[in-house]
Amino acid sequence: MADLFRLATGNDSGMRGELALDGNASVDMEKPFSDTSKSLWRFELQARATQLHRWDLTERNDNPRVNMDVKGVWNLAGDEARVEELRLELPHSNLGGTAVLQTSAPGAWRVRFKSMAIQAEDLVAWYRAFRPGMAEEVTVSDSISGNVSLSGWPLHWEDGAIEGKSGVLEVPGLRASRIDPFHGSVRNGKASVDGVHVRLGADIAASARARSAALPEDTLEVNVAHDSLQRQGSLRLNLHLADATRFFKLAATFGRQLNAGWEYNGGANGYLAWNWGNSLAQVHRSGSIEMVKSQLEIAGLNQPLRIDESRLDWKDGRRSATIGKAEAFGASWSGTISEVGEVAAGAENNWRFQLHADRLDAADLDRWFGPRARPNWLQRLMPSLLGDESDKSVKASELLRRVSAEGELTVDELDIERIKLANAQAMLAFHNLRLRATHAQAQWAGGTVQGAITAKFSPLPHYEVTAEVDRANLGQLPWPPRWAERWGGTVSGSIQVSTEGVGREELLRQLAGQGEVKLSKVELRGWDVRASTESGEARTGTSKWKSGEGKFEIEDQEVRFSTIQLEGPKSRTELSGTVGFDMSGSVTFQPGADNKHGTKMTEASRELSLSGPLETPRAAVQPVSAEANQP
Repeated sequence: MADLFRLATGNDSGMRGELALDGNASVDMEKPFSDTSKSLWRFELQARATQLHRWDLTERNDNPRVNMDVKGVWNLAGDEARVEELRLELPHSNLGGTAVLQTSAPGAWRVRFKSMAIQAEDLVAWYRAFRPGMAEEVTVSDSISGNVSLSGWPLHWEDGAIEGKSGVLEVPGLRASRIDPFHGSVRNGKASVDGVHVRLGADIAASARARSAALPEDTLEVNVAHDSLQRQGSLRLNLHLADATRFFKLAATFGRQLNAGWEYNGGANGYLAWNWGNSLAQVHRSGSIEMVKSQLEIAGLNQPLRIDESRLDWKDGRRSATIGKAEAFGASWSGTISEVGEVAAGAENNWRFQLHADRLDAADLDRWFGPRARPNWLQRLMPSLLGDESDKSVKASELLRRVSAEGELTVDELDIERIKLANAQAMLAFHNLRLRATHAQAQWAGGTVQGAITAKFSPLPHYEVTAEVDRANLGQLPWPPRWAERWGGTVSGSIQVSTEGVGREELLRQLAGQGEVKLSKVELRGWDVRASTESGEARTGTSKWKSGEGKFEIEDQEVRFSTIQLEGPKSRTELSGTVGFDMSGSVTFQPGADNKHGTKMTEASRELSLSGPLETPRAAVQPVSAEANQP
């Protein structure tokens, strides 16, 4: 067969097999041979094709076989051959009819099959010979009969009708599925087969567990149409699935693994359609699938996503999702995700999104994704999310590099360690393994915060954050509760931090940065700083300052305050010290004395020190060292 196609077309069609051709021809010698107008050649041909299969698949005992018997007359002068008897035989099927061929124009031919008796098992054998991965145990018992006529190239449908009888589809792991009777028609250049209903069988194991329960019925409706005049065709699949698992099992047995790396449990209703023009290589998909009360398990995620109400759409080859309500990562989600343009092999997956979550907690994210240091976590997660079977051998980092996404994310409550943000929103852009969050803003500690985040995920994850804080309440900062009760006033300022690594512990260990603060109407409840330093022992009370400003650094899992100047009505106090991420540390207050003209007269000789756990710090008054009083 390969040699035949190379000789006839100059190309290798990819079909393999063997072809044998026998024939004879004779002319009516009683008439003058020179009288070409009356010279008729009678011919008989027998063609046998065996072991037909795709070039990259091995031969099988059940590879298709075709026998063709042709008897007719060739009018050599009239450039016309008439096939008076045409018979095609397959192992279980046969077609009979007539044909006419204009030998001067190879594309001018017409075939009419007056009778057709096609068994589905022959169709299964053809599918198995040219599509890998089909399960051995799949059997289809059904028959198609009718008549049809067609002509020319490109193919032109003329007239006819077909009828399919009731059939049975046997699939491993499922009970027998029923195929309802169906009809098809050919007229005016259009061929169509409508309403092929397949009633999927229930899962055998599930049926065994609930023999007395009436399982919901899952049905597929297939409609096929082709307009030979407009050179357009379509395949539409209507889905009514109470349990989509059966559909995925059916597709897998026919070599179409639709859910590689993920499992969907629940119902699905809607349709999928494939439309094509002159070439089957250019197929456009459209459709809409509704998902209600279902779960989605994805390799790499420790918990399933719960889908209460969502819809998947395909239009002009582009995918989109409308999320009415879905539970994932400890939050309830809504919004839209849409694909921008069709994705070619190896090209970027361009997406736009607008998502909203009611609450996100970093601890919940870690439970969903962790342990983050697992080496093959990303390798398993990305192919599942992208659903690209052709990229199984591609590294996960390369799959992720192909993803390009931009959009808006809003979160009602966002918890990151001890930081609690409200009404958070940001514009996100992910390109080439880099995430950039701009126009990020949120309410925090009674004030507002805004800034930007940059994350680079290759070769080692690296993060940078810049933020501006405006009028946050000192008592609402992420202190331990009893320490927070001791503070009043507001703080504004800026901060720049960076970190890198994988996992919470490593990120905190590598965290470093710096910032500036400006304070207003500061109160420290519990100790009177000036009274304590003047008396030489800690005194209870409240200390107040009208403003303050200074700088701080973050390193080695602690915050270091270089001198912060607190301005009181008549005096200035210097605040310094460190606070660790474990909420313990040492903070000192060193007051100074000013006269009414604002000129400093004496240096403080004592300072108040608060040290230990911030919940229950130890207060002590101690002399100021000579070094501390140096300018």
